[in-house]
Formats: sequence, C-alpha cells, structure tokens
Amino acid sequence: MYVDFHGASVIDNKIYVTGGRSYENGTHVSRDKLQVYSIESNSWNYRAQMTQARSHHSSVAFKGKIFIAGGYMEQTSTYLDSVDHYDPITNVWTAFTKLPKPQCYTSLCCFQNKIICLGGSDGLYMLSDVWEYDETNKNWKSLKRLSRSRSHAIAHVIPYNSII
Repeated sequence: MYVDFHGASVIDNKIYVTGGRSYENGTHVSRDKLQVYSIESNSWNYRAQMTQARSHHSSVAFKGKIFIAGGYMEQTSTYLDSVDHYDPITNVWTAFTKLPKPQCYTSLCCFQNKIICLGGSDGLYMLSDVWEYDETNKNWKSLKRLSRSRSHAIAHVIPYNSII
C-alpha cells in the first residue's frame, strides 16, 4: 500500500508524518494515522490516532507541537476547515481554532513566532488568502493577499525574516 498527500514536520530529531491518502479496495481513502521516525533508533512507530482522517493538508511544527490544517476527506468528498495540534510529550491530539473556510493544498509555516496559512484550494478555485493565527484573540486574521492564487505550495522561512 502506498500513501500520498500526507504532511510532515520535525521536532527534536523526529519526523512526524500525518494522514495522507491510500488506495484500498479500489478506492482512495484518507488516513488518520500518525507515524514518527526516530533518527536515533532508525525506526518508525505509530502514535496517537488523529482526530479525523485527512489528506491534502498542511503540517508545521510550532512551539513544540505539530499543527495540521485543512485538507480533504476522501471518504465523504469533504474539504476541511479543521485545525488540530499534537503534543508529542502527552501523545494527544487536540482541536484548534478552525480556518476561516474549508480548504486543501494550503501551506502552513512559522514566521516571527506566528503560524501563517498561505493559499490553497477550496475545491473550485486556487486561493490567494493569507491568514495569521492571532493567539491573543484565538482567531485567524486576514493579511495582505498573495499576488497570485497558489496551491500545492510549500513555504520555508529563511534568515532575514523572509518567506519563500
């Protein structure tokens, strides 16, 4: 069995791979699995099951937790607005503030100690939305839109406070 359209993030020399899509019994299925690779032991282990299956989502490590946002549920053909975070110390998934709208193929990144959500697709159109999570008000606030709609993008932060 193969898995594609998963998320991946790194905390403390471990790679956390979330969800994804597999092909089972002639149909695509979104997965609710979390696998962790330990560099030290060169081994993979399953950890706590995600709160819901999802593929085509984004993942980022932020303040010692793994955040996953948006995505697609193959079994119900549903675009997701849910955001969850995983605590590797307690091995627990927790629901987080939902995105402003359902979307997949979005990109999460950490920038200036904040979570930023860029672009994506709502199933009909590519998006140019940029959202910043406001920890004080516990909501996503809109920032200046991307110059062009984008989906399937990956964002990396490099020195000098730039997002590419």
